[in-house]
Amino acid sequence: MVGNDSLHDGLAYSQDELADVAELVTEVVTILYVHPAQRAAMAAARAARRAESKAAKA
Repeated sequence: MVGNDSLHDGLAYSQDELADVAELVTEVVTILYVHPAQRAAMAAARAARRAESKAAKA
């Protein structure tokens, strides 16, 4: 986000601005990778619990 500006235009960003960018990147990674993995793990746990319950009743 700021690399091109820094490299090509010689702009310097403050630590606060860079921290804001880092926070946005962290949020994006969480939304794209962490949340889906958590949802998949919860779905797998529910499916295993249902399968165990059905097996116990059979």
